[in-house]
Amino acid sequence: MGTGFVIDDYTILTNAHVIDNQNGTKSNVSYVRFMMNRDGANIPYNFKIKDIVKIPYADLAVLHTTVKLSNYVRPLPLAPDWKIMSLKKGTPLYSVGYPYHGTDDYTQRYWNQAMFLAQSANKTELIMKDKFRAGASDSPLVDSSFNVYGVSVNNDLKILKNHGIKFLIYY
Repeated sequence: MGTGFVIDDYTILTNAHVIDNQNGTKSNVSYVRFMMNRDGANIPYNFKIKDIVKIPYADLAVLHTTVKLSNYVRPLPLAPDWKIMSLKKGTPLYSVGYPYHGTDDYTQRYWNQAMFLAQSANKTELIMKDKFRAGASDSPLVDSSFNVYGVSVNNDLKILKNHGIKFLIYY
């Protein structure tokens, strides 16, 4: 289980490890569901997945559905490269996901204010102050206007410019 989010009418972004089976290969689409806006036992939307595309050398997967998701939610726009590269120390960003809280089963939505600290020397990673727990995989890292700056994976942010995706990911 992990957090996925809508990026256009029919497209969801999530971590590849979220949709992988126990052997590390992508699960059959018949076993993958997108439970949008889940909050505990309240699951207002539950969508079937049409196909899954794993992005090589990154812990990301693109999921497609036949349902027009923008009829239910506003897709999150990806922040442009210039905006990501011009982040200043102390810039507040926010993560949302379904992390483990010690007493639940990864189903309670959680918002957290994070803070940008610095870029790595090679400009391929962002250093953030954020609470990151198991279950928060693929939490979008957004600004106050809900522009996506990154995707939580493990502990650092990587830029994926060679795959048509121009944003940063924790990994």
